[in-house]
Amino acid sequence: MANLTPKSFYVGSNVGAGANVYTVANTVGNYSIIKNINLCNTTASNAVCSIHLLVNGATVANSNKIVSNVSVLSNNVVFYNTSIVIPANSSIHVTQVTANAITFAISGVEYA
Repeated sequence: MANLTPKSFYVGSNVGAGANVYTVANTVGNYSIIKNINLCNTTASNAVCSIHLLVNGATVANSNKIVSNVSVLSNNVVFYNTSIVIPANSSIHVTQVTANAITFAISGVEYA
C-alpha cells in the first residue's frame, strides 16, 4: 500500500552556481509534492535565486522555472506555500547568484 510521507527535500545553501538538490525515485507511480519553500538570506546584501523543476532529465531553462530570479533582501526571508507535483525521475534544481547567501528549505510529501 502506497503512503504519503512528509519529507524535507532540501535544507542548505552550498549549491554553487546550481545543483540538483532532490530527485524523485524513478519508479512507476512515485511522485512528490512541494508544499513549502523558504528562502533565507543570511548575508548583509540582497541576493537572487531561482528554482527549476527538471522533469525526466530536462536541463535548466526559463521554461521550467518555478521560482524565477527572486531577490531576497539582506537578512530576510521569502516564504511560499504551494502545491507543485514532481513526477518520478524528476529533480528540484536550485541556483543563486552569490554562493551560500541564501539557505533553501524545501519540503513536502512523497508518494511511494
